[in-house]
Amino acid sequence: MSNKLIKIIVIALAVIGFIAVFALFGMGAMMFWMMGT
Repeated sequence: MSNKLIKIIVIALAVIGFIAVFALFGMGAMMFWMMGT
């Protein structure tokens, strides 16, 4: 395993994780907003 490949995998996982957290947070906020109104 080359260093460059490991770095690419780590960045890809970080981006996927960030998008997943952002999507879950967005859905939770929208559900909370729907319940509140």
